[in-house]
Amino acid sequence: MIKAMKKAIVVISMLTLAMLTLAACAGMETRWQHTEIPREEWLVDGAQCKHKARRKAERERDDASSADLSLYEGEDSTINSMMAGANEKKRARDLFAECMRGLGYTPAE
Repeated sequence: MIKAMKKAIVVISMLTLAMLTLAACAGMETRWQHTEIPREEWLVDGAQCKHKARRKAERERDDASSADLSLYEGEDSTINSMMAGANEKKRARDLFAECMRGLGYTPAE
C-alpha cells in the first residue's frame, strides 16, 4: 500500500513538472525581424520554417521511438509520451530558430 502511494506521488510529481514545463515554454514566443527583407515576407518565411521544423522534429521523434520501443511500454507510458511530446516541441522550436537565423533573421528586442 505504501509502495503504491509513493509511486502515485512520483507519477503526480512528474506529471506536474511536465505540465509546468510545457506552460513555461508556451509563453516564450520569440519575435523575429530582418533588416533587408520587407515585413510582408516575414510571415511567409516564418510559416515555411515552422513547417520544416515540425516535420523534422516529428521524423526525429519517430526515429527515436522506433529505435527504443521500450520508452512507451509499461505503466510509465503516459509520462514517457508526455515528456517525448514536450521534447519534440522544444526541438521544433530550436529547429525553427535555426531556420530563421539561417535566413538572416534575428530575434526582435
